[in-house]
Amino acid sequence: MTRDETQVLLAGIMAVYTNWHPENKTEVVNAWHSVMEDYPKDAVGAAFKEYVRSDRAGFAPSPGQLIGLIIDRNAPRSIPDMEAWQMVYKAICNSNYHADEEFDKLPVEIQKALGSPSSLREMAMMEADAMSVEQSHFLRSYHTILERKRQDQTIMPFERLGEVERPQITHTEQQAIEEHTERATPEVIERLMSMLKGEANA
Repeated sequence: MTRDETQVLLAGIMAVYTNWHPENKTEVVNAWHSVMEDYPKDAVGAAFKEYVRSDRAGFAPSPGQLIGLIIDRNAPRSIPDMEAWQMVYKAICNSNYHADEEFDKLPVEIQKALGSPSSLREMAMMEADAMSVEQSHFLRSYHTILERKRQDQTIMPFERLGEVERPQITHTEQQAIEEHTERATPEVIERLMSMLKGEANA
């Protein structure tokens, strides 16, 4: 938003919320513009319209409230708690021997809440009556991950809000790299050293 667009927005807010009369309008415009300048006018306008129509509309909105609505409108939907747990439980059922593959199938937020494939493997070996405790632990971690993600989105450029986060490398791929490195280490290093010595003597 430009400064002029910010002034128009604030004029609209004052027109709707007639009890909101900032003493120093210049300072208010400057403050709002410094916060909202990275968001396009249309996105802010849509968020303001949604705010006015909501049951929160007793008081004039803050910049943070409008940014929250912009995030809700434009960022990918987070998976609800119990739906996320159902995905985890389905993965657990096949994790005695395939924990790495099942972990890699899960969305990034769920992976972060679990930590690693070993969590799936350990839960797969547990008794059924212990699963409710694991569910509680997972949901707590998952809430923390989603809260952190939302905080990150408040400072994220508007153009990136629609991006879906993906792991840079899956656990299965990482494991394959590590196994390959371990297999190659002794003989390949010796061969490379011989080659380098040969080139140095040439």
